[in-house]
Amino acid sequence: MLSFILILLNVATAPEHDFHLSRTNVRYLADRGQIQVEMHVFLDDLELALTEAGAPNLRLGTEREDSSASRYLEAYLAQNFKIFWSGKELDRELIGYELSGDLQALWIYLAAAPDSPPASLAVQQSFFTEFYDDQYNLVQAELVAFGAFNLLLDSTNIRAERQL
Repeated sequence: MLSFILILLNVATAPEHDFHLSRTNVRYLADRGQIQVEMHVFLDDLELALTEAGAPNLRLGTEREDSSASRYLEAYLAQNFKIFWSGKELDRELIGYELSGDLQALWIYLAAAPDSPPASLAVQQSFFTEFYDDQYNLVQAELVAFGAFNLLLDSTNIRAERQL
């Protein structure tokens, strides 16, 4: 019986991943005057960060999700993800989130409404750098008339800026 329980526990736990990477897409839709942000983060890393910040077991993206999940997620995002548009930090809104198809990650959706086209774009993202020295946060920006580019952030460089 004990061996059956141990096997069950082994199967039920999420597999660890050997690399630490989050992916963020930032799109500027000039015709709508809107920035859309999509983030892909490993669920175990996010849950670790939220637990360290004092959250209970949130069970993000599940039917049993804790009612305070959005509040804790928004607080983490406010502290660890900022967009600067022409030098000014933008207010952004959490639109929603969902589990990825493989149930190992969470897709997070944000939106912001800048008041003018950008002269520069800066992103500050420090997801999970407090836990992993090898954490990378890849930001892929698509600003239509201004082109597309990538910013690679890590624990020693959490902010990058691009003049447009």
